Amino acid sequence: MADIFNSRAGYVVVVPSDRAIPGKIVIPGFDPAAALIAGVDYKQRTNQQFQTSLDQAIYLYVFGDLMGDVVVKGIAFPQVCSGGEEGLLEILDFYQNKRASVNPDTIAMQIGSATITGFLTAVEVISESVAQDPVSFISNYSMTINALPTR
Repeated sequence: MADIFNSRAGYVVVVPSDRAIPGKIVIPGFDPAAALIAGVDYKQRTNQQFQTSLDQAIYLYVFGDLMGDVVVKGIAFPQVCSGGEEGLLEILDFYQNKRASVNPDTIAMQIGSATITGFLTAVEVISESVAQDPVSFISNYSMTINALPTR
């Protein structure tokens, strides 16, 4: 894990660190220098139907599991102090190369010790410049992976 410091407006410095972190998220092929993962939402559901009878009994019919949703959220910086590609471009390049419409392979991401497999289906980028400090053009992003049902 690395510590990230803001040394100049809009730029960050990454310092390698050995300190433990409470959770770890690994997406193969996704290792941007000017962006970081700030959180993950994960939802998995069953495919079911409830039916109420006239005598007030409730019946449950289960038809297996639905695909889940994993939303990876993060922050993209204009670039790191040592130069390199913008964080926003790193996010968009990853999406362009790994999205389900051009890459039929699943993405096996790891959240802690759990492995979740799915297809990259969406990316959203929100970039807003702050009027008081337009140089620090930091973007928020989210990527959606439709997860295969777990067994």
